Amino acid sequence: MKLTRALLVSSFLLFTAALVAVVVALALKRLSEAIAALGVAGAALAPLFTNLKSIAKDPPRAPDRPAFAEAVARKWEAELVGRGLSDEFRFAVDWRISRWSHGSARLAATLGPRGEMDDLADGFARHVAGGQAARLVIVGPAGAGKTAACMLLIVRCLRAQQADRERAPVPVLFQLASWDPDVPLDAWMAAELREDEPRFAEAAAAAGGLAEGILPVFDGLDELDDPAKAFKALMKERRNRSFVLTCRTADFEDREVVRALREATVVELLPVPAGRVGELLRAGQNSDAWRDGTAPLVAELDAHPDGPLAMALNTPLFVSVLLNSTDLDPDTLRDGSADEIQRHLFALFLRSAYTSAGGDRLAVPPDKAERYLRFLAGQAERGTGRFAWWKLYRAVPRAVFATVSLVNASLGCALVIGAFFALYGRFWLGFGIGVAAGVTGAVLVEAVPLDEPRKARPSIVLPSRLNRTDLLRVAGNGVMGAAVLAVLVWVLYKPPTYLLIGAVMSGLTFAAARYVSRPNDPLTAVTPDALLEADRATVLYEACAAAVAGSLSGAYLGSAFRDGHRPRLDHTWLLVHLPQPVLILLGGVSGALLSGVGLGLMALGASSWGRFRTTRYVLAVQGKAPLRLMAFLRDARRRGVLRQVNGYYEFRHIRLADYLRELATPATAAAPVAPVAPVAPPGPPG
Repeated sequence: MKLTRALLVSSFLLFTAALVAVVVALALKRLSEAIAALGVAGAALAPLFTNLKSIAKDPPRAPDRPAFAEAVARKWEAELVGRGLSDEFRFAVDWRISRWSHGSARLAATLGPRGEMDDLADGFARHVAGGQAARLVIVGPAGAGKTAACMLLIVRCLRAQQADRERAPVPVLFQLASWDPDVPLDAWMAAELREDEPRFAEAAAAAGGLAEGILPVFDGLDELDDPAKAFKALMKERRNRSFVLTCRTADFEDREVVRALREATVVELLPVPAGRVGELLRAGQNSDAWRDGTAPLVAELDAHPDGPLAMALNTPLFVSVLLNSTDLDPDTLRDGSADEIQRHLFALFLRSAYTSAGGDRLAVPPDKAERYLRFLAGQAERGTGRFAWWKLYRAVPRAVFATVSLVNASLGCALVIGAFFALYGRFWLGFGIGVAAGVTGAVLVEAVPLDEPRKARPSIVLPSRLNRTDLLRVAGNGVMGAAVLAVLVWVLYKPPTYLLIGAVMSGLTFAAARYVSRPNDPLTAVTPDALLEADRATVLYEACAAAVAGSLSGAYLGSAFRDGHRPRLDHTWLLVHLPQPVLILLGGVSGALLSGVGLGLMALGASSWGRFRTTRYVLAVQGKAPLRLMAFLRDARRRGVLRQVNGYYEFRHIRLADYLRELATPATAAAPVAPVAPVAPPGPPG
């Protein structure tokens, strides 16, 4: 039977305490007590060893597919609501079977020649629920609603599978922007799924693989450097297997792509007709101000259904931006080119989003909000618009972090060790040792790659499962703890036995605290704030763990102070006035403080939370981001500018991120947004 985490932690603490007791008993030459403590340590080690064996030999469990499907359904239903694409608010988007569609594909017969988005999603869901192979490619211009179509397909498929989720494949969205076509597609999917849903991925892999467990929905073939090469690899690896794929029309028209197409149904998303846009504007808002602002636009669309305004509004993206904007300027929207209108709509969307206030929204002026968002867009992944708070430190020169680490570590260690040595009348000696220790620790921290956000809860893992960087961190922490305490003991104690015992105990303390803290999974079902809280708690946990073990080491050294101190300390007030129990207590408190502060500062410098604290201040001084950055990100999500993908934030649409990124680059600030041309009428097969 598998042990609980609480029992494991208790066993680990008992083993540590028993080991310290063994060392103390041997130092005091009490053999019987040392043997008894060794027996306790062995008893505590047994359950730890049993758990490590169970980690290595646990039989694979079948993946909990229904629970996974339910989690995916809730996630994308909430995202559709957040995007204003729920059933009651979503407006119709038309599609048709493309001339590239394979004539023998059964899915095409199920769908029919053309229809609306709901027809496509429902037909595809029925086809999949019937157990038939489904290979669907969705093409359209930028902003045509391809990603929204993927979300709707996923939700409708999961609704249709409710009666048989135990066997039905779970549709999972994959962003192709991160795929290297030279990497096998299944291997890449498994790696992505291990990040997104690690528990399901591990169980599925142990039970035989992911091939039959999921229905991949690949979004953004056009985001890859070589779409033709990627499409050939995808079609080869997904031969006779179901998938959904989206791509921009211009990239899909490539001859190499069309030649690689086999037994797939291709549908084209059609432009939103000017007449439908006019109907949506008439029914959009009931205020007089809205009608006054949109009446000229409706008239323009009626008079010029193929004009610049109609061209700018022929995709769901810009129709949604217009419908959710306030303070319309009809003259600007009527008189500009399609590119100028689309840029104006993005600016209008941001201004409208940050003009509304009240409730739990931050009071951020629109111009400042746009400046902050421009910076964040520059830090986002190209192709996905995704960014992480723990990676924003890359926008700050590394020398800043090195300086902050040196100042924090040297000053913190100098004050604590100096105060400790002041008890012996040697404050400046302790201050100098503290500075040296702090500088050494800061150098070690900067020499090792930054930690990903970590869990506050300890976990025991086999050393073989640690990568090289983790092993270096564990070893570095141990060496640092051993070296600092060795210097302190050498100054205060004469027999080398105490130096050796103190160094070993401190090194084990620092190494163990690092060993049992594990990285978080940023793409599991967590939030960015939860990751930040967990990483902050991990730093405090490491400091507290070091303080507990350090108190035991300090108590032992305090008990030996009268007999083992150097002769030059004979007249210090500690030896003259304090009884032995008080010396032991003072040694324990000093050990806890020295170990807790030392390891806490190292953990802070190496943590994502520590880097993020410095990053926030630097970016705020530079005017690139607000000081309350996490609150700003939460507020941007509430305003509909960002969306949350578990531990990450993403811009609501990749074109919004591109627009903001261009504004942040003076050389391209005037570059036009990629024009959206109407889809040509169907031509002859070819």
